[in-house]
Amino acid sequence: QGTYRSYELAVGVSYGYRVSDRLGLGTSLRGIYSKLSPATGDIDSGTASTIAGDLSVLYRTAPFQLGGAQSTFSTGMNLANMGGRMRYDDDKQALPMNLRFGYAWTINFDEYNSLTFANDFNKELVNVNRETREVVQGDSTITETVTRPDPFYQALFTSWGPARGEQRPDEQAATLSVVEQFTVGAGLEYWYSDLFALRTGYFYEDPDNGNREFLNFGAGLRYNVVGVDISYIYT
Repeated sequence: QGTYRSYELAVGVSYGYRVSDRLGLGTSLRGIYSKLSPATGDIDSGTASTIAGDLSVLYRTAPFQLGGAQSTFSTGMNLANMGGRMRYDDDKQALPMNLRFGYAWTINFDEYNSLTFANDFNKELVNVNRETREVVQGDSTITETVTRPDPFYQALFTSWGPARGEQRPDEQAATLSVVEQFTVGAGLEYWYSDLFALRTGYFYEDPDNGNREFLNFGAGLRYNVVGVDISYIYT
């Protein structure tokens, strides 16, 4: 097909509002531009653009005593990439609108040692309808499939049913239940004197929904306004 220079760009602004000492709200708005290829005989335009936004909320409890240690519990939710669809050609492509919610529990054993356990759940809120149509090319007629993703305000509701999963060779695509569409992450983070951190985590995705599963390990250093983090993924 040729050699193309492809790139994507997103520019946005975010705003956070502290409702109270325990509750915070946030939002973002960004413009997205994507150039995959120049126009060709088969593609009217290889570029697409749209606008997307996020909404989030975070609640954190007041510190409380548990087993002689001071603890804090927090929970939050983020709804990302609510926006228009990307249109490179006749087909419209949905943005990866995503719902994430989770919680974290932090234990401060003393003024030097603290431990945080975090757990979150993610679901892609996209619903794609596939239409089959016949197209005449010269003296022959071919059948092609056109994808029609729901607008984001509809996908907020229509994406909670069964979904199309992994396409296996010589088989039909798997059907995912709502539970199988979620990815799960969990992790531990230890801090010493707000200077040195050790981390470990686990990520899981259903085999018919991407089949990613891995452990990760990491460490961090903080001094004044300077911070360095390293991480390693063990698949």
